[in-house]
Amino acid sequence: ASAGYRLVARNYRAPGGEIDIVAWDGDVLCFVEVRGRAEPHFGDPLETITPAKIGRIIRAARGYLAELPQPWPVMRFDVIGLTG
Repeated sequence: ASAGYRLVARNYRAPGGEIDIVAWDGDVLCFVEVRGRAEPHFGDPLETITPAKIGRIIRAARGYLAELPQPWPVMRFDVIGLTG
C-alpha cells in the first residue's frame, strides 16, 4: 500500500458492516474508510460519515478482530476524503 501502509484487506465484509481498507501503519492496525464526491460543490465527502455508518464500520472492525489472536494490536480508525 502507499504512504507506508501495508495492505491487509480491501472491502472487508462482516455481518452488519464493511471496511474499505484494513492496513498496518507500522505496528498499528488501521481500519480505513474512503469517502468520495465527484464534485467539490456537492460538499465535503467527510460529511457523509453518519452515526449509522460509524456503527457499521465498528461492527465490521469487531468482526475482523474476532479473527485475530489476542492480545489485539494497537489500532485506529482513519477516514480519507476524496473530491474530483
